[in-house]
Amino acid sequence: MWIYLLILSVLFIIVLILYINNKKAAKPEATSYLQRNKLQSMLDKELKPRATPEEEEKEDFRYRSDYSKNLTESESKIFVEKEYDLILNRGITKFKTKKYDAAELEFSKIIESGSPNGAAYYYRGKIKFERNDYVNAINDFDLSVSYGFQNPDLYLQKGISNLHLKNYDKALMDLSTCLTLKPDNIEAHFNKGLVETAMEQYQSALSSFTRIIELNPNHESAYYERGKVYLKMDDKESACADFQDAFKKGCLPAHHYIKTLCNPE
Repeated sequence: MWIYLLILSVLFIIVLILYINNKKAAKPEATSYLQRNKLQSMLDKELKPRATPEEEEKEDFRYRSDYSKNLTESESKIFVEKEYDLILNRGITKFKTKKYDAAELEFSKIIESGSPNGAAYYYRGKIKFERNDYVNAINDFDLSVSYGFQNPDLYLQKGISNLHLKNYDKALMDLSTCLTLKPDNIEAHFNKGLVETAMEQYQSALSSFTRIIELNPNHESAYYERGKVYLKMDDKESACADFQDAFKKGCLPAHHYIKTLCNPE
């Protein structure tokens, strides 16, 4: 009898051991659980719509702006200045490679943040100038000056913009300011001469074009424009001399005056 009890006990123990082993085998181990989580994370990432580069830049800037609010006042000031310098330089790089839309986005980030950054307005104004949007270019240049930004090129492009808009008084003032900051700026002298011609200030225009020729004797357009001023002053001899010099230096439009005025058939 006791033999049967022993056999039953052994069988019970074996069944219990098998049951325990089966339960262990059915339970997922930590590694398989982590693997499933990793796969799920990868799947979620693939299914999530991807942001455009512009959206990513805006979100990145928003995050950094929120982060700066948690800094102390001195830390925040340093942080913001570094951030704006980084964005400004990134915009300048894009501007130099003529990626005007991308560059404008960078400068507008600084402007829309409320930062009194004259350089951002200046470079955004240059983009508008390149697009021949002279009215808005002037607005940005004026805001740049109001924030203390000074640059001869700013007044040059502002002056040229006013020249295109026929705001001659303002153009003359801007170009004169440019020459005060940079006296030998040939482009400023040339556009100043055009403004003075349009305002019938012929003696001043002659001085402007003559100054260009002193700085660069091969400036064909200066001879050509000075010749046109002499013509308006009824000085045919001086006009023809300038048209001859202009044509010799490569100014093809001068040939019309030489043929019809200086050497009529």
